Amino acid sequence: MRYPSVNLSVLALPNRGCGMHSFMYQATIFISYRRDDSADACGRLFEHLEALYGRGHVLQDVESLAPGVDFREEIERLIGRSDVLLAVIGPYWSGPTETPGLSRIKRSDDFVRIEIEQALRQDMPIIPVLVADAKMPKASDLPRTIRGLADRNALPVRSGRDFRRDIARLIQAIEQHSRPRRARTELSPVPKTLAIASSQGGVGKTTTAVNLAASLAHQGHHTLLVDLDPRSNATIYCGAEPLNGETAVLDWLCGTGTATCDLLRSEIRPHLALLPAGGELYATETQLAELGHPEFKLWQVIESFAQSYEFIVIDCPSSIGLLTRNALVAADGVILPMQPDYFSIQNMQQLLRAIAGIRASNNPWLGLFGILVTMYGTASYLTREVMRELHDHYGRETFHTVIPRTAELAEAPVYGQTALEYAPETLGVTAYEALAREVFSRAQVWKATTALS
Repeated sequence: MRYPSVNLSVLALPNRGCGMHSFMYQATIFISYRRDDSADACGRLFEHLEALYGRGHVLQDVESLAPGVDFREEIERLIGRSDVLLAVIGPYWSGPTETPGLSRIKRSDDFVRIEIEQALRQDMPIIPVLVADAKMPKASDLPRTIRGLADRNALPVRSGRDFRRDIARLIQAIEQHSRPRRARTELSPVPKTLAIASSQGGVGKTTTAVNLAASLAHQGHHTLLVDLDPRSNATIYCGAEPLNGETAVLDWLCGTGTATCDLLRSEIRPHLALLPAGGELYATETQLAELGHPEFKLWQVIESFAQSYEFIVIDCPSSIGLLTRNALVAADGVILPMQPDYFSIQNMQQLLRAIAGIRASNNPWLGLFGILVTMYGTASYLTREVMRELHDHYGRETFHTVIPRTAELAEAPVYGQTALEYAPETLGVTAYEALAREVFSRAQVWKATTALS
């Protein structure tokens, strides 16, 4: 059985200190320049930007490529990774060529022209940077394909004592196009915020979210269950009423922490609180897309009262849309439930790629907390083969606990009860209690590891 290759090392839980969250901004910058025109100025500029934004977030032009590498494809790849292009313009930026009357910027194969064309094609923010007293070229002096460059506000970066002031202005301009990322300080322990996520339905996602949260609470851990699924299944499972009215849901996800606290159902069970969902989350997702940095709304809400809980468990929708991306930005780790079948492993790849993407762009603290096998039934040949392959490829990430397929787990939500309340002595409940202990154990190892780093 063949599985797509996924580098799980980039999804491992990061070994960093724990603490309260705050915003920081991160940008990946592509610098386009001519070596024979502005190399000295660009060297100093590159050094300062790399010190601020980090190695790997400041990319230089690709005038020299390894044999066999297509220049245009490489430009498209690098600019696709970037947030801002700095077009460094020196005195000879559009200088003459061997052809009389033809400046090199007007040559269709000029690498600087190709870089700017690609950035304009991708609608990337471009900041012209003027060095060595260069002047901004007029639109009439530029080829038609890059005349949009003349509409950008150019910033000078001068040498001498003006350099630091000019760099500060440039950084301020860059940050207008930067994306927010989660950051941490060392003030206090972080609650283990776990997103229960899957790109497909029918894998026991909501059953896991509810019964894991209930089992953690039963074992004495103050736990918050967040229902982020517009179907409100986790809310109904707990015997609570879904939110009614678009205003309530918008207050929930887009409003202030105070408004959200008013909607919080505290102590629906001992040590267990619920932040309920409502059907209007479908409409809210559309409205979220119109807001600035919409994928951060859930994280901002949870941060207002996160320190009151030892664990926060988020039940995500069965898709990788904006609501699920909100959960991934808010989470410290992801629990991925899956049935032991071939298509579940195939669908798992989509979520793993989403986790890697969110970690790279918005939440560097996000990790794959664990893969959970659910609905385990008769050990057929196919089931045994999938389990073997799962442990061969993802052994370290897979929980030891396996959730069996039982009638009681399916019946409990009909009565608005957790499985622990409905059938406390059954195999399904025993499994979720074991999972809660394993989650707690992993969280402590994670904490111990980060404390040493």
